[in-house]
Parts: sequence; C-alpha cells; structure tokens
Amino acid sequence: METRELFWALNSFHVLLFYSIGTAAMLIFVIGVARHIIKYNRGQAVNNKFILIDGIRRMISDVFSHRTIRNRDKKAGWAHAGIFYGYLFAFLGTAIITVDYDIVQPLFNVSFWKGKFYLWYSLILDLAHLGLIVSLLYMLIRRATFGLPKLSYIRSYAGEAGHNSKTSHWAREDWFFILLLLFIEISGFLQEGTRLLMEQPAWAAWSPIGNLVATVLSWFGMTPDTAADFRFGNWWFHAVIALAFTALIPWYKAKHMISTLGALSVRELKPLSRLPGEASDAEHAGINSIADLTWKDMLHLDACTRCGRCHEVCPARTTNYPLSPRDLIVDLRLHNDECQGKSLEDKAIVNDVISSDTLWACRSCGACQEVCPVGIEHPSLIVRMRRQLVDRGDMDPMLQTTLNTIANTGNSFGEPARTRGAWTSSLEFKVKDIRQESAKNLWFVGDYASFDPRNQKVSQTVARLLHEASLDFALLHEGERTAGNDVRRVGEEGLWELLAENNLEQMNESKDFEQIITT
Repeated sequence: METRELFWALNSFHVLLFYSIGTAAMLIFVIGVARHIIKYNRGQAVNNKFILIDGIRRMISDVFSHRTIRNRDKKAGWAHAGIFYGYLFAFLGTAIITVDYDIVQPLFNVSFWKGKFYLWYSLILDLAHLGLIVSLLYMLIRRATFGLPKLSYIRSYAGEAGHNSKTSHWAREDWFFILLLLFIEISGFLQEGTRLLMEQPAWAAWSPIGNLVATVLSWFGMTPDTAADFRFGNWWFHAVIALAFTALIPWYKAKHMISTLGALSVRELKPLSRLPGEASDAEHAGINSIADLTWKDMLHLDACTRCGRCHEVCPARTTNYPLSPRDLIVDLRLHNDECQGKSLEDKAIVNDVISSDTLWACRSCGACQEVCPVGIEHPSLIVRMRRQLVDRGDMDPMLQTTLNTIANTGNSFGEPARTRGAWTSSLEFKVKDIRQESAKNLWFVGDYASFDPRNQKVSQTVARLLHEASLDFALLHEGERTAGNDVRRVGEEGLWELLAENNLEQMNESKDFEQIITT
C-alpha cells in the first residue's frame, strides 16, 4: 500500500519524547502570543472606527494574491509567494498527518493517508517544498550579493558608518530566520531521500525531489544498509528544528507571520485623510510615551518585516534628512518591548527615543504607507508625535509664525478675510455667495487659489469655464477659512479643529447646495 510509516524505528520512549518536545514547543508559542496580547491590551483605544469583517476580507485577498508584497519589487514578491505557499502547504501537510494519526486512527481504526490520496499528497508536498527552497535561496542570494540599500541597517543618513549592536542583531536575526527555514527544508528532503533509498517503493516517482535526493545519495556511496543510522539522526534533527521554528515564531522576526494578518485587517484605507483625532479626555496632545500608543499602533509595530521599502521611497531619507520610516518603526518596537512589565510613563518617546529632527523631517507624503506590504501607517504615528512637539512649542520659529498667522486671519497669507473673494471682481459676471443664494455646487476655493496672484488667474479661468458650461456654483467668500490639511499634518490638531468647525458651521448656515467641488 502506498504510504509510509510515521515513527520509523522509534520505540515508545522516543515517541513520548517527541510528543513532549512538541507540547513544550506549542506551550512556548502560546506564551509568546499571550505576551503580545497582554502588550496590546495596554494600548489605548482606537479613535477611528473600522469594520473588521471588511478588513478581514481585504486581508485575505492581499495575503493570497500577494498584491502588496509584489508592489515595487516583483521578484522579491514572487519569491515571498513561493515561501508563503510552500510553508502553507507544509503546514497543511502536517495538519493532515495529525488528523489521520492522532484523531481518525485512534477513534475509527482507519487511515485515509494512503493509496492515491497519499501519492497526490506526496507529489504536491514535494513541489511545494521545492518552491520554498528555491525562493529561500533567491532571498539569500539577494541579501548577500545584490547590495540593496534597503536591506542595510547602517544609518548613513544619520552619519553612521557601520553597524551598532542593535542593527547587527537585526541583521543576524534576518539571516537566522532564512537559514533556519532552509535547514528544515533540506533536512526534510534528506529524510525523504534516505527513506526512498532504503525502501525503494515502486511509486517513488510520485516523490520526484525525494527520489532525486535518493539517487544523489547513492552516487555518494550511501546504500540501503548504511542509510539507517543517518535516517534516524536526521529524523530527530529535522523534528527538533521544525518544532523550534514553531516555538520561536512569536519571539523574533517570524512574528510577522501572525501580526501581519492583524495589521492588514485593521488598517485604514485612507490613513492620511482620516488621521486619528485626540480623545476628549486626553491629558496632553499627541504621543508622549508608550502609554499613548493604541493597540493598533503596537500591532503595526510588530508587523514590520524590516523589508526597507519605506526606507527606499522616503524623500526625506533619500535627501539625507535624519528620517527612515523603517528605522523609526523598529526603534519604537524595540522601546515598546523594553517597556513590557515597566511603567509606561518611564521614558518619553519624543526626543528620548525618536528625535524631534526625525519627526520634522517627514513630509507627510504617505509614500511609506503606500508601499508598505503589511499596512503600517507611519505618517499617523509621526503626526501624533509631532502634536507633542507643537504642544511643547518645539518647532521652527517660521512655522510658529505661520500657525499664528493662520489662527489670526484664517489663511496662510495673513490677508484680511474680506479680501478672500476679491479675485472674482474682475470677472464679467457675479459669483454667488452660498450664504445668501442657493446653488447646485459649493466651490471651496482654498488659500492659494484665492490669494496668490498667479493662482488667482487660474481661479478666474476655472470660474469662466464653469459659467460657460452653465454649471451652477457659489462660494463661501469671506466665510471660508483654510481647510487646514497642512496644519493638521504639521501636528497642530487644535487649530485644525477650529478651522474645520468654522468651515462646517459656515456650510451648515448656508443656503442649499448638493455637492462640494474644489480645484
């Protein structure tokens, strides 16, 4: 019958020892997961609401399509897909054996893990493991020889010339993760090869890679008689390192295998346009310490794989400003983990962990979150830390002056509010005031389009086009204030709220309109 003996040459003590090691591995895994759950439970509530079921659907689609991982790095994306699907099939293969050996056989005294089912099982698993090995080898070669800046942890943008103890540890962790998986795969095929060499079944072709390994081993002089000792030792080696890999998943880089699922499920689809607000009972603005992070922030920190894509696309980093979105995330993650079991207020984040120069270097362009394969919202964290800087008055004097100007006049030009609609005076027709006349469209013009002489010409041209097209529109005129997009991204949340409340109040008190248009 086409099948294989599960615990070949193992007596009852060996089987008991294996199950004991397996139980210990699962216990270590559960403890590791529990530590993270306890950590997340210390985080603040998330202000922005999300629909979890929709997030889970998007997560499943992204994970199985690998859409986000192929973004801007197709070769690495396809290699990761090989690792992901190879590992997934390996997991399913182990689960099938567990169900058959530990559940179906004891309860029903039958086995489905034989015959044609076993042959197809063997073929599919062989090809899946081959894909995993090829993908791992590509990742090893890519990391060792391609010299990609995004895979280096040396902070040259900060003037560092080499690794420090922290970045050296991250590099070793990356190599350990890939090599451990590779050793598991190689030892697995060696085990299959020695078994086929010893048993020489008629159906060996259904295990093509294992059969090839058996042939290579015979070329090197291994015979069915001499293979037994190697097979026994390799069985234990393969079993122990596979169980060790499982046990260690929540304890190092491999944690992204779990945390990524959560991070992709709760990500905000428009994180820059829907920045989290401040809680009404907040003692201070923004993020001051680990205690101010939400559980979602902490989940995102753990999801980071240090792939360096955000590091690569960041315009601040590429122009040698002291910011790398990747390094900011891993620094916060390290600090968060160090705070486990301690008072969360012990150490301020801003300036003690992340420097103010790093935070002000961010352009809030969103390139980092756009390219991130696991849905981390870097700008949201940065903006909320900048709120703490604004609260302290730790900012460039020119920025402070601009914010004061906006607070006093409602626009960044410092012009009187009554002149906001002055550009319409040169038009051949009257532009409606939505506060006095209803219109189908409310045109929210904005500061530059209202006050900058060059942009005023554009606004006048647009107004003439709308008029010629018989499109019914009106303005708020002096009732309009700056929309506050840049004010909010700077971190001045209080001023942004005042501006937004004013504009909403003006719109609510206006005559009827159906939609808002902008240029």
